[in-house]
Amino acid sequence: MLKAAGSMCVLAACIGFVRELLRTGSLHKEYLEALIELTELLSAEIRYERLPIQEALQQIQKKIRPEIAFVLRQMIDQMKDATGTPFSEIWEQAFRKGGKELFLTGEELEEVCRIGKHLGFLDQRQQEEHLQGCRERLQRLLRLRQKELEEKKHMYRCLGVAAGIFVILILV
Repeated sequence: MLKAAGSMCVLAACIGFVRELLRTGSLHKEYLEALIELTELLSAEIRYERLPIQEALQQIQKKIRPEIAFVLRQMIDQMKDATGTPFSEIWEQAFRKGGKELFLTGEELEEVCRIGKHLGFLDQRQQEEHLQGCRERLQRLLRLRQKELEEKKHMYRCLGVAAGIFVILILV
């Protein structure tokens, strides 16, 4: 009886691990979608509101996922400190710190850091074009991530159950 209970616990742990892997992949996808939305919101603020970048970020943080809003708040706070740091560096530092919580890969993080490089000092049309290019690259990365997740989803489930059964066989 005790062996059966232990076996069920091992199997449940393996399945739980697989669920966590899939949840992380799903969150990653959601964060990429939110970053694409961020580029759209930035573009709209530049086009219609014509707000300074700090005020635009304050408006956007109210409309975006909390995890990304937190990164934007860090930027706003650093800009309020008026240390003389260029905006592009503030943007990059904030996203490099928050990149791990957003599950960003190296390529995705580089693309997100690229967003802030030309904001605030180019003319309106150039900023919109820059954001459009960044949005398209993020969408390409999102499609790759979705394809990868779909390909691995079934394999993760099968390997999780197989690993659980394997551990049970070794222990019993």
